[in-house]
Amino acid sequence: ENHHGHYFDATLTVGFPPLFTETYISRVHSDPTNLIVTTHSIKSHHINTLQSQFRLTDLTNHNHNNHNNHNHNHNHKRVQVDFHVNITVSDPLIAQTLDQFLEQVAGRQVQAFYERCQQLPIETYTKSQ
Repeated sequence: ENHHGHYFDATLTVGFPPLFTETYISRVHSDPTNLIVTTHSIKSHHINTLQSQFRLTDLTNHNHNNHNNHNHNHNHKRVQVDFHVNITVSDPLIAQTLDQFLEQVAGRQVQAFYERCQQLPIETYTKSQ
């Protein structure tokens, strides 16, 4: 950890058994000040690069023409999550498989991110002032 955020390595597995399964290591950087989490693969057998970014935007105080705002519990935070993923592989068979299932891969990453957020104390999400 340093003044630019938190860094750690994570072991992840992606794939579509029995066609393709890859376990790889990603370097994860979380920037709590800007509410950004970025990852990039650093050790993989089949994946050349796998990069992703989660950018969170606090929408708690935004009023998007929601005339029912008075019905919402003010203790709940509203957060928009923008997610981007970039993956490259050399093997044409793996590339074809990933092309067919990329939406599922992205969905799994988003779900894993969501599940991890649910495990963290609420203070972890709060943007530093």
